[in-house]
Amino acid sequence: MQELINKGIMAIVPEYVKDRGNCVTVYTNKSKPVTLEKGIKTVLRNLFKYYMVDLNETKKRYINLVSSPNNMPLPLSKNDIFIPLKTRKPICKNDGATGYINMRYLKKVIKNENSTTIQLDNNTNIECLSSETTVKNHLRNGNIVSKCYEERSMFVAENQVTYNGKKPILIVYEK
Repeated sequence: MQELINKGIMAIVPEYVKDRGNCVTVYTNKSKPVTLEKGIKTVLRNLFKYYMVDLNETKKRYINLVSSPNNMPLPLSKNDIFIPLKTRKPICKNDGATGYINMRYLKKVIKNENSTTIQLDNNTNIECLSSETTVKNHLRNGNIVSKCYEERSMFVAENQVTYNGKKPILIVYEK
């Protein structure tokens, strides 16, 4: 996972791969797409675990801010907000249909007749089954989450206790 993160994750997309089944393709900024034989939930869980971010608490924090609580943008940092977009029709019950696009690397949204194409910074195109309106809605939600994440980060930084390399003083009161 660390190797993929170092290459800049642009998108995480569930796909069916011949002779492998339900997989996830990870698109990175500095290499070719990598296919993992894992489900989308597992990949997201591992990504958030690497960043030491609680996925469930993150969802609880931002659920009331966005217009579609079932398809919430997922923030890893101020700059890495992953927006959910439907990228395939699932075959089996537990197969995920939603892929996640990192807003930082989104270059262009192209409207098609029955779908939308997401173009990334490296000119990779990802087909999305959502309408252009839905995609723009998710982008707006992503911007809202990004701003709230930034405000929260600034609040935490202002209230953080810094010891400047010194050990805190322990005061013991005796009766």
